[in-house]
Amino acid sequence: MPDLINGETAMIAYQTFEGKPTSSYVPEVHVADRHLHKEVEMAFVEKGKLTVRIMDEIDVAVHEGEVISISGSTLHKYTNEDPGTIIIKTKFMKDWLFLPFLDEQERANCQHLYDEVFVARAEQPVRELFAALAASEDHPYNDLFVFSKILELTAYLLKNPGTIRREEPVNIESALHMDKVLHFLQTNCSNPNLTLPMLAQHLGLSESYCSKFFSKNVKMTFVEYVNALRANAAQYMLINSDASITEIQQKAGFGSIQTFNRVFKKQTKMTPSEYRQRKGKGRQCK
Repeated sequence: MPDLINGETAMIAYQTFEGKPTSSYVPEVHVADRHLHKEVEMAFVEKGKLTVRIMDEIDVAVHEGEVISISGSTLHKYTNEDPGTIIIKTKFMKDWLFLPFLDEQERANCQHLYDEVFVARAEQPVRELFAALAASEDHPYNDLFVFSKILELTAYLLKNPGTIRREEPVNIESALHMDKVLHFLQTNCSNPNLTLPMLAQHLGLSESYCSKFFSKNVKMTFVEYVNALRANAAQYMLINSDASITEIQQKAGFGSIQTFNRVFKKQTKMTPSEYRQRKGKGRQCK
């Protein structure tokens, strides 16, 4: 999913869950907008330095040779970086680590480790693991290989807790609700009739409490967030499809072309046609 472009309304991307462990080598860190996803995200700073803002409240500095782990469904943003910063990212679901032969204490330790936002010193074994992850695209069994390295990394961190230098507790109840919120909105944002009462009913919450919970945890109103999701989907389709502007408006979930144009321009500073021409390498608009 492409990164969102800053507009008058701060946007949040919900990065789609890919259903498998992923790893990517990022030679030039992109200062991405605030985003959430179900998976745990780990970023190893191979060179340089960056700052990650957690839940719009805590700035965590990550220096060269360190790795940050961000728990699933936690709002975060890479806010700044040194020139030439290089990172290696990996994402996975912590539930995948709860293998059937683990005893209760081992499962609890895994749960606790990845329920926290933490920074750890990347000692030589960890550096080697991330180097292997960075080269994983060439492996014939990529998904299995990436997961095997995540298991090794988890085992190392659990065995060497002294490598962890900072922990930030995450509100687990909020994280569980946010997981449901993200999945529901991602699945239903293309429905132009999507409303806050529908979300509240899905969560089993009152509309009033749902509205307060949403604003507190997402830092946006329900309408702003849904519009951000729809605009993000429209951006992707404008660049990667030949669908007409009207078709994209309808597929993204905007009720009218007027609303689509207004929201899209507010958040990208461009009309949909302008965006397609600039970002889609001149694809002819229909």
